[in-house]
Amino acid sequence: MGSAHCPICDSASVRVLHARRDFPVFQNVAYATAAAAQAAPTGQLDLCRCDACGFVWNAAFDPALMAYDGSYENCQSHSAVFGRHVGEVMAAILDRLPPGERPDLVEVGCGQGDFLRGLLAAHGDRLGRAAGFDPALRRPDPDGRPVLVAGLLDAAALAASGLRPGLVISRHTIEHVPDPRAFLRSILAAVRTVDGVRLVLETPDVDWILRNGAIEDLFYEHCSLFSGRALEVALATTGFAVDRIERVFGGQYLLCHAHARGTGEVPPAPAEVPMDPALAGAALDRKTAALSRSLARLAGEGTITLWGAGAKGCTFALLMQEAGIRPRFAVDINPAKQGRFLPKSALPILSPADARTAGADHVIVLNPMYLDEVRALCRQMGWTVPLVGIDSLTA
Repeated sequence: MGSAHCPICDSASVRVLHARRDFPVFQNVAYATAAAAQAAPTGQLDLCRCDACGFVWNAAFDPALMAYDGSYENCQSHSAVFGRHVGEVMAAILDRLPPGERPDLVEVGCGQGDFLRGLLAAHGDRLGRAAGFDPALRRPDPDGRPVLVAGLLDAAALAASGLRPGLVISRHTIEHVPDPRAFLRSILAAVRTVDGVRLVLETPDVDWILRNGAIEDLFYEHCSLFSGRALEVALATTGFAVDRIERVFGGQYLLCHAHARGTGEVPPAPAEVPMDPALAGAALDRKTAALSRSLARLAGEGTITLWGAGAKGCTFALLMQEAGIRPRFAVDINPAKQGRFLPKSALPILSPADARTAGADHVIVLNPMYLDEVRALCRQMGWTVPLVGIDSLTA
């Protein structure tokens, strides 16, 4: 099982939460052919949970299997709902800047630079220079605004950019890192010449996942899943002090504001209390059983299609196949995914227009945050298909 101690708080009060075998290591890589998708590399999932801080990690995670490159596609900017969320995150970041301060900023794990470009376009008058770092970056731009670097942030790369950042942003990156405390220390080491640098982290809230039985949110890429308390402890023990942790995007994500020059000690009275250990596994088991019953009922009424070809869609398609039910196809509004295939299940990915032509008896919308948006799009297309919110399947 790997370490018997929590990687965040070092507690020995650890239990196995969820295990899977032969699981695709990348959920956000879609393949050009069904054969290539079926041959996608796989790994082992042994998710452990710390009773003390609520941290969840894959004890069987193998970093050697992970090579993020230009084939990785996780763009969500095609959704207006997600766009509004991004705007709210930008506003939350700016609200905490002291009046008159225009800090340089860096983003660690910037994807293709969409967030940085949007932030500068909307609020460039309140910010200094900007740079983004990501090994999966397809189009590096060393002279742009922002500067985009295809690689990891370190002191040498930061020095080459010429920035002295007062603000570091890292959204939906730390959950991909097998040693999150080393990751946080590396950020601090890279920006060590700047006093009181601010850090903004956004990451999934594992307590939301467990409370809602969202088994489709447990997959290989996310090897480090945080509760609010686990994030608080991780930051406090790596040189940061937490200013605020809030829940955003319908409670699915943690948005954390912190600053460097913490005491290095864990706060004795936690501002964040993790989910009761006795409830965490039970909630997941109960919701999974309810999901199996609902899927069997839907399959008896006709074909099932999935809306969403990201990590949730990849994971859910495999769960259905393991239950003996094969979805007909997946639908996604991201053109970069359309015409391709999900890893391992080899489920074809269609555009909404092609899905309407192909037809479906039931469409499961895999993220409840998008249900109204999908409903409006189907209405606009004249596609009268029953839409099923995934949360209704586990009620």
